[in-house]
Amino acid sequence: MLRKTSRKLLALLITTLGVDCALASTDSQEIRQQDVRPSYRLDMTLMPQQHQVTVRQEVQWTNPSSRPTRRLVFHVYPRHRPNPDTLETYRRTLESLRVDPQIAVDARGRRIEVHEVAINGTPLNFVFDEQTDTLMYVNLPNLIANGETVTVTLKYTLTIPPVQGRLGQYRGVTSLLNWYPVLAFYNGDGWDHTPYVAWHQPWLVEAANYQVQLRVPVGEVVVTSGQVVARSDDGQGMQCLEIEGWGVRDFAILCSRRFEVHDSEVLGVKVKVFSFPEHREHALLALRTAVESLKEFSAVFGPYPH
Repeated sequence: MLRKTSRKLLALLITTLGVDCALASTDSQEIRQQDVRPSYRLDMTLMPQQHQVTVRQEVQWTNPSSRPTRRLVFHVYPRHRPNPDTLETYRRTLESLRVDPQIAVDARGRRIEVHEVAINGTPLNFVFDEQTDTLMYVNLPNLIANGETVTVTLKYTLTIPPVQGRLGQYRGVTSLLNWYPVLAFYNGDGWDHTPYVAWHQPWLVEAANYQVQLRVPVGEVVVTSGQVVARSDDGQGMQCLEIEGWGVRDFAILCSRRFEVHDSEVLGVKVKVFSFPEHREHALLALRTAVESLKEFSAVFGPYPH
């Protein structure tokens, strides 16, 4: 039990280190101005009690390759539905990890509904791969050559399954990891088509920049990639968080009404650990360990995060 708790705390600790140090570099503004990585703007409402997320997502992509394209390819992982063979593999893999498949496998799948993909309000044709159900192809009206940029808008609804895992709700915690349509990797060979494998880490995506406006009920304590730069209350039971993240591989969100926050600061770096009240002792141990580690690593390798 302690081992499982420590792993969870460590995962939350690593996440929150990224949260508070994402903008630590004094050159970050200059880097952003020169940045040609993909950028994502998400305007989203998360309703844990209704098990639903509604999102308007704007994606800007600049072709980094000499190979032109008239198509965008997205990985849409929540759309995955396991067939009987893969479902049995998932269950056996989880059992080997001593995880109960009954609480960790989403056998139904198809947790996302993409309503629209558009450019400047004009709908675009999009289809899903017949064999790899998590690949979405978006046909563009014009060819995008090297150095040219295209911006598309997606509207979709996500239903959160009642499972313990990357995407799910379990024991009062809502987890959104690898949950939104993300651009596949593109180079001189074209778009990457890495299939989704539920029991491993099949992610081949570029680091990207994120600006997120998240609305969530008051009382939910939110753990997220990036840095919360503004927070407000609409007076009607919802809080709004404005979040920025630069050079992020996956924009993750966890929230719970039961989370409590333990924080400290060392060498100008804020460290936070989120835990349940009954795990407070382990959370404080994790916090002390992180603070001491940052001191030691900074002395040996230089200031965090460099």
